[in-house]
Amino acid sequence: MLNKILVTGATGNAGFEVAKALASRGLRVKAAVHNAEKVGPLKSTGAERIAFDLTQPDTWGGALSGVDGLFLVSPTMIPGSLQAVLNFVDKAKAAGIKYILNLSAKGVEMVDDAPLRQVEKKVEASGIPFTHLRPTWFNQNFSSFHHDVIAKQGAIFLPAGDAKTAFIDCRDIASVALICFSQNGHAGKAYALTGGEALDHTQVATFISTAIGREIKYHALSDDDARQGLKAQGWLSEAVEYMLMLYGFVRAGYAADITPDVENILKRKPLTFAQYAKDYVEAWR
Repeated sequence: MLNKILVTGATGNAGFEVAKALASRGLRVKAAVHNAEKVGPLKSTGAERIAFDLTQPDTWGGALSGVDGLFLVSPTMIPGSLQAVLNFVDKAKAAGIKYILNLSAKGVEMVDDAPLRQVEKKVEASGIPFTHLRPTWFNQNFSSFHHDVIAKQGAIFLPAGDAKTAFIDCRDIASVALICFSQNGHAGKAYALTGGEALDHTQVATFISTAIGREIKYHALSDDDARQGLKAQGWLSEAVEYMLMLYGFVRAGYAADITPDVENILKRKPLTFAQYAKDYVEAWR
């Protein structure tokens, strides 16, 4: 049994749910916090909180002190962050981490030079027992990244065409993480995590519309329109092009397939998007 687990990205969609799930089951959790403005919800989880910045190595020692498990979230769209993550894995090994649960992404194993695949290979080469979680796109993106536009404009604007995605709920990711941290038999494995249904964004808009009682419409953007919009929001060019590449994969149908890993591990069906929309309805009001 691990003594204490460091959860990086603990104010993000997946990291928060993982910290919450682990702490709620009595595991000792240290939640790494980069943005103090987002720390509020973590206060109710019971997790210990510590300031952490992957770009500031002087914060790493304190975060790793006293922990032997690591939930690793890699913000690889931030310029320079990939090398920081790779260096942090070395630091984690030197600090005596005994197990890494690495949050990656579905399909990265097919692109050897993808940043998240490079993180996977670094973790694999570290000699530390590990498990890769490879989820598809999160339900919770609609109640975080897209919530202002949905709430204020009644719309979803994305370059996804009419392609379908097997969205996953971050609470299911957290439930899988809990099992990986608390049960044997998962080291050395990689799990492709999807929901149990593949939806296009018009269907997503319909589920949200039903939950909040007003119409939400999906508008399919061209890459050029999406590029202009993201740059207007202050996105760096590298991050914009990376995001457009990902949506190119969505339009090609690579995000639509449904895997059995969530159901096999949790012994239940994945949470549905309809349930997610009901549970997060206040995000859009």
